[in-house]
Amino acid sequence: MPYEETQAGYERENPEWDVNTFDELPHRFRQAPQGIFNGIKRYRTEPCSVLDIGCYRGFLLKYFQSHGWTDVFGIEPSKSASAFAGARLGLDVFNGYLEDYIADESWRRFDVVVVAQVIEHTPNPADFIEAVKQVMATDAILVLELPYFSGPNVWAKATASRLELGKSAWNFLSFPKHIYNFTPRAMKILLQRRGFKVLEWSVRSKIREKDGYFMKKVRLIKGKLRWGSTMQFIAQVGQSASSSS
Repeated sequence: MPYEETQAGYERENPEWDVNTFDELPHRFRQAPQGIFNGIKRYRTEPCSVLDIGCYRGFLLKYFQSHGWTDVFGIEPSKSASAFAGARLGLDVFNGYLEDYIADESWRRFDVVVVAQVIEHTPNPADFIEAVKQVMATDAILVLELPYFSGPNVWAKATASRLELGKSAWNFLSFPKHIYNFTPRAMKILLQRRGFKVLEWSVRSKIREKDGYFMKKVRLIKGKLRWGSTMQFIAQVGQSASSSS
């Protein structure tokens, strides 16, 4: 599938998803914001301006608003997702790509920039990271999340799929939509070469708000063992090398 056709898919209206389907969304769409919010809170204890690049339907931004972070903004290429975020969630979202937003005369910089499950879809990740730097204020924090394909859970799923014990582990590779798949080392090198200091990186295991104490501890342990499907990098523009391995 050509790249242009893949990109066009992000902009199309999906007749199965409209502004009236929020209540029917799977619970998993509401899980990711907590892990991102917790990561940011380690470096920004007080509310500040937040930009979510590729915000989809705005669930992360709404989560921030519900915790008192009111200066939030999103960029989203999908017309239907942007419409949902605006009409149903009351969010301020720019419909287009990051480069379109930068070309708009109303663009501004933010104290926190979130890029979650986006960079693997971009045709030139290095150029994309340079564009991200343009919308970051002085001392801003970048939170970058992307799929983690190097962990033990992936190989466990791959083994299970070979033995026909469950769903194929490779379904979430999402070829051809995922143009690049990064190892942790490759992602750190990319950030550092584009002038970022990596403050930390981790593997995030989903923690559901409805989980009890025991399950939250289990999920935290899984994260420490890097048994999960999402890498999270937190970085700032700077020249120092990463302090975490």
